[in-house]
Amino acid sequence: MVEYLNRDERMLRYLDKPGGQFLVMLLVHQEHAVDRDDVLEIARRLTECERFKRAIVERGRWKVPSFEGPAAVLDDHVRMHDFSSLKEKQNYVDAYMSKLAELRGEDFDEGKPLWRIDVITPGLRDGSTCVFQFHHCLSDGMGLVMFAIKSIVDKDPILLQEISDRVDSIVRKRRGGSISTRLLRGLRYFESYVYAFGNVLTHLVMEDASMPSSPFRGKHVESNKWSVAWSDPIPLEGVKKISAQLNCTVNQCFLGALGGAVRSYMIQEGFTTDGRVNFAMTVFTSSNVDVSSSKVCNNVSFPVYALGIHIKDTEQRIQYLRDHTKRLHRGGHAAMVKHGLKCCGLLPRETALPIFNGLCRGTSLAVSNVHGPVTQLSVLDNPVNQIEAVIPCGGGMGVTMSFLTYRGSIGITSSGSGLSPSGHKLLVGLLSEEFKLLSHRSENGEIS
Repeated sequence: MVEYLNRDERMLRYLDKPGGQFLVMLLVHQEHAVDRDDVLEIARRLTECERFKRAIVERGRWKVPSFEGPAAVLDDHVRMHDFSSLKEKQNYVDAYMSKLAELRGEDFDEGKPLWRIDVITPGLRDGSTCVFQFHHCLSDGMGLVMFAIKSIVDKDPILLQEISDRVDSIVRKRRGGSISTRLLRGLRYFESYVYAFGNVLTHLVMEDASMPSSPFRGKHVESNKWSVAWSDPIPLEGVKKISAQLNCTVNQCFLGALGGAVRSYMIQEGFTTDGRVNFAMTVFTSSNVDVSSSKVCNNVSFPVYALGIHIKDTEQRIQYLRDHTKRLHRGGHAAMVKHGLKCCGLLPRETALPIFNGLCRGTSLAVSNVHGPVTQLSVLDNPVNQIEAVIPCGGGMGVTMSFLTYRGSIGITSSGSGLSPSGHKLLVGLLSEEFKLLSHRSENGEIS
């Protein structure tokens, strides 16, 4: 695999830059599904990799599922483990690896993640960070995401080769071929889930923004292109100031601005002349709190919105979000309809899905894939929070707008198979313009 990467000068950008991230993916279509026992076999082989365990102990901090009970599902049992000494961390890693090696597929319910491990470095000398994720989850008919490693630490080719060899042996047994042939495809697909913006993001995204074939071509995703675009970082303090003036959260400010950006996009692209086109949107954060907050809490439910974008004034849209989400967050479950906004509030997943689909019924837009919660990361002691808006575009395609806060700035990406590269750039640009307009009005005292 290392030789393969060295032959591709584009990939060298990822490995040579400080903070550059690396990704190894095993993407499995439903027609080539891998048994859960094979997933566990991959995990067991990783537990035998002493170099990998040593890298975790020396450089990582753990966020892992609880060991309590067989259904150690990320959604329900997550806690951060802090260690007082290197020895204590070593003992915990050994215990966790042993536990992982004992797991069996029948211990878990179908359709739920078996586990997810996040290993986050406190910051290496060259400024790079590490996020290792191992998880098993269903992805709504598009396939199984079986194995993922994000941000392998400090460009370690020996460790990288050792891990890839272990995974490749399983892949060859089941499907033939090597995972390295699908590496770039997987990397492109998951670019919308990187956790740092600014200089790091520019190292991760190809300059031409063109995408290879989607790894999830099939009955659900009909497009074979996956595109991404990103904005310049937006100062977080400016957005906080606007939110304070409007008496709303940063999340609500995001959603209001996004509604305006999508409305402008629809008008510019000729989909509507008056902006009276609804789109559906799922929203989730690391803890169902403001993305500017560092608070972490259990995520057993998430907010679901269907937002009518024909409210022309961004401030009115934000104010409406503020007024009604507060009411719903106090316990209301009824969908409210006013100015085109329908909000189901904070609902459990099994409750939110049918309501959300019901809100979209009768329009040209529908949703069939609601993502689960993301995990708050801490990089160099700076909270990195993420809020995502998944905008279904019909035909199994969609757009994911991601907002992440990192080191005092907000980064925005638009990705997915629902738009062309130029469409993503236009949407991100329009959203940036919404924030610039709000900032200008705020500085001139026009927002009270």
